[in-house]
Amino acid sequence: MSTTLCSHCFLPVQGPGQEREVKGEAHRFCCYGCCLAYQVRHGEREEPEAVWLLIRLGVGAFLAMNIMLFSLLLYSGTFGPTDGSLVRAIHVLLWVFATPVLVILGGPFIRGAWQTARHGRATADTLISIGALAAYGYSALEVVRGGSAVYFDTATMVLLLFTVGRYLEAVARSRAARSLRPMFAAEREQATVLVDGGEEQRSVRDVKPGSVVRVRPGERVPVDGVVVDGHSDCDEAVLTGEARPRPKSPGVSVFAGSINGMGQLLVRTTTTGTATRWGRISQLVRQSLERQSPLQRLVDKAAG
Repeated sequence: MSTTLCSHCFLPVQGPGQEREVKGEAHRFCCYGCCLAYQVRHGEREEPEAVWLLIRLGVGAFLAMNIMLFSLLLYSGTFGPTDGSLVRAIHVLLWVFATPVLVILGGPFIRGAWQTARHGRATADTLISIGALAAYGYSALEVVRGGSAVYFDTATMVLLLFTVGRYLEAVARSRAARSLRPMFAAEREQATVLVDGGEEQRSVRDVKPGSVVRVRPGERVPVDGVVVDGHSDCDEAVLTGEARPRPKSPGVSVFAGSINGMGQLLVRTTTTGTATRWGRISQLVRQSLERQSPLQRLVDKAAG
């Protein structure tokens, strides 16, 4: 009986383990930590963002919950006038817990606010950063002065809640990208090019217009072009949404992204790479995933 090895650490997977699809391939992991680490290193551009946010969110939430626990002791009036030294010790402990939260969760907001400030603009990141830094800075000053008004819980919870929002947004983008992976395959497609009586595998980015490409039965058409030899049917649902295959014969146009039927085709390319219709659609979809939502743009405008 063969033993399944973890795709990240290569240790034997005991029990069901963790299963995850990364870049269209199924992988098994011995634990959730290996699953996250593998996604960060090998995942699509949307997946590492969501995973890193989850890791930061987990560390920040653990520290923020401890801050809230000790803050509740202060707010509930548990300590009396004779417990001044203990209260000061708790203030220092809150400061120690809040500092890594400000770095881990607040770092992306502060960097975003600084980058927009350099261009003379203010966004939601600016408001979040000002609020968190003001609460943290004032509380740190109170600890140094021996005061009683500290707001480390406010600073950390603001960052935690907004990071949860960013994580949910990143997960939604990652799921959308995963479901649209066949569309994004245009960026990595290979073509069988006829060269001097032989065949050569090339990336669609390296295929020149006017080259002749062989498309075998069941293959995805890698380029836009015109059929010069062969008869077949092509499923163009990925482009048109129409499930009925369309007949292809010499002189008829074919489009990248469509699925060839039972016949073999020789196609003279007209456009290749990201210049194909499929490539342009893929680029537009990816740009829409990376673009801010209308609500976020409204919030940034109001913040400014």
